[in-house]
Amino acid sequence: MKFFSKSFSPSSSAALFLLALLLIVMCVSGCENPILRPGEVARVNGRTITFAQLDAVHASLFSGSSNLAHKVDEDQLRRQYNSALFQLIAQELVCQYMDKKGVRVSAEELKAAENVVRNDYPAGEFEVMLVEEAINIDNWRELLYRRMMVELFHARFLRPSITISPDDVQAYYREHSGDFLVPEQWNFIQISGPDKELVEQAAAQYLESKDPAQVELGASTSMRDISMDPERLPEEISASLQKLKPLQASRVQRLDADYCIFILLKKTPAYMREASETFILVEQALAEDRLHEAYLAWLKDAVSRATILVADPLLPFEPVGLDK
Repeated sequence: MKFFSKSFSPSSSAALFLLALLLIVMCVSGCENPILRPGEVARVNGRTITFAQLDAVHASLFSGSSNLAHKVDEDQLRRQYNSALFQLIAQELVCQYMDKKGVRVSAEELKAAENVVRNDYPAGEFEVMLVEEAINIDNWRELLYRRMMVELFHARFLRPSITISPDDVQAYYREHSGDFLVPEQWNFIQISGPDKELVEQAAAQYLESKDPAQVELGASTSMRDISMDPERLPEEISASLQKLKPLQASRVQRLDADYCIFILLKKTPAYMREASETFILVEQALAEDRLHEAYLAWLKDAVSRATILVADPLLPFEPVGLDK
């Protein structure tokens, strides 16, 4: 189920695990912390995190886990809520920092982001999703706002300090050259249908005209232009194409309920992308890695300076599913 327009988790597994470890130390040593009020699950520098907020984040991370067909034991459920709380605390620390800097996501930006998410659903289905997950629309909007604030924090305060040089890109390319191998591709036409004669007629027309628009397809006969790594092709199709030359057709064969003919167009050998061709992609990958490292460093410092109180039922901290 899609809660947001894209998958963005600034509080990634490593960051949340670090936060968990730091919070364990704080909770063990914080014996004189004041008691939280009813409905509060945590307090970050005096600012409350409520169970309603926690429940909304839990639903976004573990959608469907509350379904009766998906059994979750009590310990597993507590650890899921731990993970949701870690994300909320990390987001709260970022939001407090942004508030001090006077930087906020505007109401117009929030509304635009909400519309993007709504447009991914058929009419009325977005509201159905919220009801099924028992999420209040105001809590959902707050969760969206927090995510956007962290994105803005990354863009405004972390990303400008990160620089990627051409030497960095070249070094990454050398160390990860296997990632830039483009596998062999076979491009071919597949003509299929329940009537053997109509399939053969369509194949003959294609070979004569070389133009799909000139092929008269009979009832229930289809023609597809396919490009694929031969390693991913079914064995019977790969065997049919293996010995063909460009613009040669295979013999008609039976596959499932249809007759099929395959016409090879071309075979493109595997090749390695040049570093110059992948420069932008490599630069983005390096920037994301360094942005993650910068976030971890910032989070570690922010937690060490913060006063964080956590409700007893959520202790001890044992996160689960942090890769979501």
